[in-house]
Amino acid sequence: MRNKFYKLNAEFTRLILKNDMTVIENRPKHVDGTPMTKSEIKEKNNYASGIWSDSNVNKAREMASAFSRFIIKKDKEKTESGFFEKTKGAKPVERIGHINQHHLKEFVEHKKATVAASSAREYVTKLQKVFESTVEGGIKSHVALMRQCRGGSKIVDSIPNRSKETAVRSVGKTDGKKGYSLKQARELYEAVDDPMVKLAISTYTYVGQRIGTVEHMTWSDVVDEEGKIKDEMTFMHDGQMKAGRKQKAEVNAAKSELEKIYKEGEFSPDDMIFGNVSHDKIEKIIKNACEETGIDWKGIHAFRSATYEYYDTEKIPEMTKNMSMNDKKEWIATEIMKLADIEVQDKNGNWHKPHNKPIKKTEPQYELKRNADGSLALDTLGRTITVRKMKEVKNKKTGKIRKVPDDKKFFDEKGQPVMVPKYQFEKLKKAQWRTLKELYVAQQLSHNRRDANKPYKNHKEGKED
Repeated sequence: MRNKFYKLNAEFTRLILKNDMTVIENRPKHVDGTPMTKSEIKEKNNYASGIWSDSNVNKAREMASAFSRFIIKKDKEKTESGFFEKTKGAKPVERIGHINQHHLKEFVEHKKATVAASSAREYVTKLQKVFESTVEGGIKSHVALMRQCRGGSKIVDSIPNRSKETAVRSVGKTDGKKGYSLKQARELYEAVDDPMVKLAISTYTYVGQRIGTVEHMTWSDVVDEEGKIKDEMTFMHDGQMKAGRKQKAEVNAAKSELEKIYKEGEFSPDDMIFGNVSHDKIEKIIKNACEETGIDWKGIHAFRSATYEYYDTEKIPEMTKNMSMNDKKEWIATEIMKLADIEVQDKNGNWHKPHNKPIKKTEPQYELKRNADGSLALDTLGRTITVRKMKEVKNKKTGKIRKVPDDKKFFDEKGQPVMVPKYQFEKLKKAQWRTLKELYVAQQLSHNRRDANKPYKNHKEGKED
């Protein structure tokens, strides 16, 4: 049994690592021998095969391992029940080429019966990359398995969708609201006596990090060479953040709490901040505080709503008080660039900016708005209206047509797209104030899109400046 697992797992691992596109040598090459980027492959084939992040490589390997164990366990049960003796042509799996749609269906049915629908869908998504790797490695019989893991297949369609109506993460049972308000977070802080749990609540509220990130924090993330707490903490350890991200985040009002604990606890920089207190203990104490204060227990992740509210109603207004709009934009653009411009090394030793990746340079095109009959549209004062130029794009898979900006594209002398940083100081200063605020909070919450903030909006936003 153990030898069979190691054999199957080793086969899967070899092919997954061969499909790892974070390793430059594994990528398809241009005619001149230079490796292609993901966007270049996608532009050429309308789909970028391969695995393009370390975290997804690890997930694929974990999924392959779990799938191998399941198959071996099922084969053992079938052997003991006499299934293979009774069924003509049926044999236990000896190598990954023997895996077929029956094994995939059994695995998905097992997951549907034992985990939430959203988790079952996630398993299938990960398996798609596993089978993509085996197909690239020459196992053509797995093409059918790869297709079965894609959206629209019978297997995927058999897993219920999680609708907005059933998505109740971080929603209170009595108040019906998503996430803790800033007031509730502060009430929970006051209701707790344990200094480390107080620090945890303060960190959840003002730094806005996920519980997994907080659990792996070390004092070196936030303490400088002189032993003083910095204004920003860094999260650069492998596996510290969701999806292998790296980040810099502002400490805010958690700074005084961190200073107090660091001095009184006589910690060293390499010590884990929460190394002596478990997640279960923190959760238990906060649950008790919820009962004591009458606040609905909504989980640890729910503190991120309080972080969003803190930035929107306190930090940003306080920092920009008495500033002109131009000064406000310059200040917030500077803060966004501080968080977005961190540099880290990849496995190939190359430095890059994960929060400020190069994107294709484009420039919006504008045109006069027209009515349905082709005539020029006019405003109430009889003036023409300028709108962004759009074009229709057809989805090759679904056939659906949608409108997207028809922006001007820039190319170099070799015909390659001109690449520029996603965030640029001068360009940020020209953006709308609301957009800048959302981008600022998104960087603090480790989001790569400002619309990812939406789940954390649980308060009435202040009047827009």
